[in-house]
Amino acid sequence: GTAESAILISVGNIVIKGGAVGNLAKREQTGQIVQCKGCFSSTYVQQVRVEAGDSIFIDDVAMQSELLAINQIIVGGKSRGVLVGGQAQATLLVKAKTIGGPTHIRTRIDVGVNPQLSAQLAVLARRKADAQGKLEQVSKVLALREAAPAKVPDDVAAKALKAAATLRNELQDVREEEAMVQSQMELAAGARVVVDVGVYEGAELYCGQKFMRMDHDRHYGGSFVVDDEGNFVYDPTVLGSPEEIRSVWKRGKSS
Repeated sequence: GTAESAILISVGNIVIKGGAVGNLAKREQTGQIVQCKGCFSSTYVQQVRVEAGDSIFIDDVAMQSELLAINQIIVGGKSRGVLVGGQAQATLLVKAKTIGGPTHIRTRIDVGVNPQLSAQLAVLARRKADAQGKLEQVSKVLALREAAPAKVPDDVAAKALKAAATLRNELQDVREEEAMVQSQMELAAGARVVVDVGVYEGAELYCGQKFMRMDHDRHYGGSFVVDDEGNFVYDPTVLGSPEEIRSVWKRGKSS
């Protein structure tokens, strides 16, 4: 069937045999959001926001939609595989038979950034700045105590020492969490955008901090990847791993 202007939320997978249709053009309207912790799969989506904790699989067309997946987005099973308009964001892979369209509509693709990890890193940065600021203030009290003991009562000094120890422990915890998040983000270093047929002018491709805007149509397949020198390049000889893509597609369709 088809889901129209519906809010769908699941802690597992969501499978729509037909398609999902919303109206993202009118932001004041609700009822066009699909969220799941696992995989989302459907034949087509149009003007719908889809958020998946794993991957998104669209068999035919993704049109003017906002697709957000933690792992990968694959558009094109046995059908056309057109990803046109809107935005598609995934950590590891965005793959379609065709990206964009002959009208050169703006189509944004983002890979190489896990939105959850980026948000987590921002929270950690705020925690660290807050703890550092408080530690700086406490350190001033302790420095005054050492320089002029009479100006800082014993109970105030004791509280300052305890607070300093707590803040140092918190900073250590934050640094460890930051290191863990950074290592997870590094896993996305091999992220890529793959097209089987081609990509049209108007497509905007992002890989981490790298950016490429299509200024002409490319009617051949290949991958957009970051090379060994850190350049975001188009390689017509690299189509990714078909076995991996078929395996993940099968898993998403059968879940």
